[in-house]
Amino acid sequence: MQSNILWPVKSDFPRLQKNIHADIAVVGGGIAGISCAYFLKQKGYKVVIVEKDEIGSGATGASSGILYHGSGTDFTETAKSMGRKNAELLWNESMHSIDEIERLVRRNSIDCNFRKITALAAAKDKNEVQYLEKESEALRKIGFQGKIIDDEEIKKYFAKSSFLTAMKLECNQIIPARFAYNLAKLADIEVYQNTEMLELDLDEPVVKTTGASISCDNVIIATNLKPLFGLEKHFHQENSVIAASQKIDSMKNIWKEDAVIWTLEDHYDIIYAEEGRLFLELYSPKGIDEKLKQYYPGINFQKSLWGDSWSKTNDWLPIAGKVGKNISVAVAMGDQGIVMGFTVGRKIASLIEGKKDKFLDSASPQRFDEK
Repeated sequence: MQSNILWPVKSDFPRLQKNIHADIAVVGGGIAGISCAYFLKQKGYKVVIVEKDEIGSGATGASSGILYHGSGTDFTETAKSMGRKNAELLWNESMHSIDEIERLVRRNSIDCNFRKITALAAAKDKNEVQYLEKESEALRKIGFQGKIIDDEEIKKYFAKSSFLTAMKLECNQIIPARFAYNLAKLADIEVYQNTEMLELDLDEPVVKTTGASISCDNVIIATNLKPLFGLEKHFHQENSVIAASQKIDSMKNIWKEDAVIWTLEDHYDIIYAEEGRLFLELYSPKGIDEKLKQYYPGINFQKSLWGDSWSKTNDWLPIAGKVGKNISVAVAMGDQGIVMGFTVGRKIASLIEGKKDKFLDSASPQRFDEK
């Protein structure tokens, strides 16, 4: 079932109906699974994906598709938890992934509504203003220009703004399900949807599904809501809900220029406009009517809603590493799940081939054993 009711994917991949063999079987057809399969195929591996629903369903389809650096926390917070060098590594790896997504989109004319857009992290009180100033200074020191702007400049983007100040950066946005689907098509990846993994024989290994079995040399578990091997005790489930208005004839009295604004709470709000519609993303539908009145006062918001559940580790990092001789996990965690899922995909061949990689060291499931 498609998650995004405005931009669904016309997914046409078949069910698995006969036993097959592959070098690598990937379980999960979201951004992490398809990115893994894409980069592994570039290295010459025969790869098969099985997805229990459709490509474009689940958390990937429900995402707002904002491509921002890091894994969801601010740099100052990441540096406190990971150390400055590791935080800088994470920022650089995420930016490399964002650049690679743009390169793939432009070189192959991938239909995913790719756009460059201004990002504003917005403060509502003096404490948040001070926090943004520290974050901007920390980013400047590692080469990211986060400019602090005042309320009048915010209103040059969002006329309805009641924020005190904001940190201005550039980011990109895509429709993730369409990007993932077209990436699979571009690489001619063998994908089987509506094909759920029922059992995994660890000795062979063999992936047993609702339709048939896949014998392979390696298995990559790239699911979001059903991680295995006890890793689920290291994360929790969160939800996202996106409200979209009906199309509005003129945006100029609301959004004067395109931008994405997010607030600074742990469970932050995201507001933006796209293709003539107003958007609000929240962690829960509770209180959504009040939020709509707050951000879009005086507007009759006949909303369409969609969303999904997703997983997040306590340290906001993805999980990428081996959990058995021939079994690996590649799970996109953190609020920047699209960027992190793609980054895991970029690194997966190094994981399979046993090559050293600093990003994989930080994302390894073994990190939980060290705490």
